[in-house]
Amino acid sequence: MECKKYEIIEDGGRKRIRSLRDFTVQDRHVCVGDLGGYVYDERTLAQRGNAWIFSGSLEYPGIHVIDEAIVDMGSNEAFANSARMNRVLIRGNSRIMGMMQFVSSVTSEVTQTPAMYEQGYYEGYAGVPYKAAAREASDKVRSKVMTWSAGAGKVILTNAEYEIMCNKLDEDGVTLATITWRTGGPDVTIDLSDAPAFVLNVRKKAGGAITPADITAAGFKIQGSVLSKMDLNDVTLSVTYDRAATPGTALKVLHANNLVSVLDTADIRVSYSPTSSSGLYVNCELYRTNAVIGLTPGKYGSLVGTFRDTELITIDPTFLGSYSYASNRKVMSVSDCKEVVLSSKTQPDLAEFNSKNGKLVFRGCNVPVGIFYYDRNPGGNIYEGIDFTKASEHLGKTLPKQDNTILVSSTVEGMYRLYRNADNKVFGMLVQDYASVENMGYGALESSYDSVVYSDCVLDGVFDIIGCNVFGGTLGGASKVHSTSPEAVQINGNFRIEGNAQIEDTPLKGTGYIGGNAELKNGKVEGYIYMQDNAKYIPAEATNPAIIKNLVMRDNSKILKQRDVSNNHVKIEMSDNAVIDAIVSTDRGFLLMSDNSRISIASKTVMDIVNGLLEMRDNARIIGTGSVVINGDVELVGNFSLSAGSQTIYGKHRISSLDEVNKPEVPPMKKTW
Repeated sequence: MECKKYEIIEDGGRKRIRSLRDFTVQDRHVCVGDLGGYVYDERTLAQRGNAWIFSGSLEYPGIHVIDEAIVDMGSNEAFANSARMNRVLIRGNSRIMGMMQFVSSVTSEVTQTPAMYEQGYYEGYAGVPYKAAAREASDKVRSKVMTWSAGAGKVILTNAEYEIMCNKLDEDGVTLATITWRTGGPDVTIDLSDAPAFVLNVRKKAGGAITPADITAAGFKIQGSVLSKMDLNDVTLSVTYDRAATPGTALKVLHANNLVSVLDTADIRVSYSPTSSSGLYVNCELYRTNAVIGLTPGKYGSLVGTFRDTELITIDPTFLGSYSYASNRKVMSVSDCKEVVLSSKTQPDLAEFNSKNGKLVFRGCNVPVGIFYYDRNPGGNIYEGIDFTKASEHLGKTLPKQDNTILVSSTVEGMYRLYRNADNKVFGMLVQDYASVENMGYGALESSYDSVVYSDCVLDGVFDIIGCNVFGGTLGGASKVHSTSPEAVQINGNFRIEGNAQIEDTPLKGTGYIGGNAELKNGKVEGYIYMQDNAKYIPAEATNPAIIKNLVMRDNSKILKQRDVSNNHVKIEMSDNAVIDAIVSTDRGFLLMSDNSRISIASKTVMDIVNGLLEMRDNARIIGTGSVVINGDVELVGNFSLSAGSQTIYGKHRISSLDEVNKPEVPPMKKTW
């Protein structure tokens, strides 16, 4: 049989350990006769293994030091009575360093119901498990299960017609002592805080039969400590102070729900100035993760969530709040990260995540900075493989034109997201640089969520951005979208604007691409548009600008004038060096121009009307005072040139000179049409 490692001696009414043999634990030597800290009973420190309490007060039930663990608090001062956890297991090669106590929370005063009781009573024999002491009786009822008391238990019995007998139990449910029958009354409270647990027997003062249904009439309440558990395995938990701590100002390590808090292979270092007591709610699972925690004197901080394989969790003293409920734990999940900071700035509204059943998930990230708000995604805010230092310079900056709209962290590395931190909290588009949106306002922010603004594009003015739009990015350059209107200009659909593209006072609706040195001013797009290279659409300002239904422009194409009439629809495709410097109506037709084709007429009246399809290529030209009206499908090719007069062309033709205009032709056959 193995010899005992220590004995418990009485020391001023307290229980202190004294070594009975020499041994070594974690490179520290314990000699026979050495005095250690103070314990509740022999369950506090295991006789097996080399675990040792060098100093400290562990004089409360539920705490166990086993294996090769050590406790060295630097003080043996006793703590005041307080609600205690049901189980604190300090095991493996754990190290508890610095003055601290492990604390639970007091339950509410729970009104007892018939469902909590059964017929019979418990005899009060010391040393007997309460279940083994259960007896049958018609004049008594008993509580079905024991209540965890540990520093907070009490019974409130205001009904003078009933009596209660309390059996005090140890943490394993073995009877320690009995409080004899107490009769209820207006001020009757039975204090059970010195017992780890208790069970109750209830009877009527006048005697006679009683059943569990009578518990309702008895109308009494009980209070206990929350059945919380904490498992520390191979953990260093240390606290440092800038001055001497006292039992009243030392750290409280708290856990206050029915989930087990697990700390496994971790180094947790806590610090604060003990001018008043501070608490750390440890409501977490922490595996192979280190934490540095700063607390504010007199305030409570929280280590809340699930953390795995993370180099460092840093908790700022501003990260306040007792995130003690079981539901709080699922809010934060961190794995395989380099560093994650928890502070009032990085997680300014963690309570909203919890209230909205949201999650904040970091996988393989580096999060020394950031601002994270609840983003309403069904799976939570999930960030994977992101280094948040790459989008940190402009965090928290506010848009001057939009109150409460700031730049916060996003799920895309190197990008921010607009966020309106007001009553109607909403997210907007992705933004790479504050300068891109510094002078931007909006009508509605949430509709821009799927859009993105890169640093090489500037939005200047007030916009309603709707849909999936990309501003800047792939080509570089300095694109700009500008609005001079006090009303929001709508960009609605799927548009990409990049390169040196310039857009001014132009509503866009539909789909399109505007890139290269393309410029688009005024006008109105309600269809699709494609512009690249040196393409331009810069007509003079019109009261009723044309509505662009289809416009494709490439290379050095230009349109320099537009029609000033309502409901005029532009349907044009241009490429190469094609130029339109004239008023052209394509409201019911389509104009296709390529190569060096040109329409150039000084007049501001409509000179060319297309009711069908007009295709111009090669060196085809309509210039001077010439004009055409197309009713059909016409190709003007070669060196076709019209410099004066008006021509109306019907049907389907391919024309390379004026001589071929309206020249009689043999009707096409089916196979040649």
